[in-house]
Amino acid sequence: MSGSWKSPEEFEALFRKHYRYLCIVALRITKNEEDARDIVQYAFSDIWLKRDTLNIIGDIGAYLYRIVKNKSLDMVNTRKIIPVELTPSIEDTTADEVYDEVIHNQRIAALWERIDTLPAMCRKIFVMCKIEGRKYQEIADQLGISVKTVGNHMGKAWKAVREGYW
Repeated sequence: MSGSWKSPEEFEALFRKHYRYLCIVALRITKNEEDARDIVQYAFSDIWLKRDTLNIIGDIGAYLYRIVKNKSLDMVNTRKIIPVELTPSIEDTTADEVYDEVIHNQRIAALWERIDTLPAMCRKIFVMCKIEGRKYQEIADQLGISVKTVGNHMGKAWKAVREGYW
């Protein structure tokens, strides 16, 4: 397929359309936001560098999904981390399951949009606690702040996320 994503403008539109969802896919597997963003960046860089020779049959979004999923699994396997939940392969799902997965991922994307609006420190603490699974004390020690400050940031984050999400 001679995709409509080979000019810089079209590629940027493709990036904007798929970036957040692909980050969620990678994050669900790697459990690390920075790794997830790196993997997605790699996927987009890879197709941009190969754009003149790459012949994708079908949907470019599905192709990107497969790259991100495989790179995420490679990273997890390299680190000897067992993922808690893997995204099921498309071949193993029914239409209803795919629909449910899409709805679920849209809700997660909306949640991440709300998280992205948080002030930097508040967002960092929220991600460390709720995405990376760190305890308040561990976060406080790492950031050089009190446990109470961590709790205050989490309270603000929860309030902002709830107001924008539900």
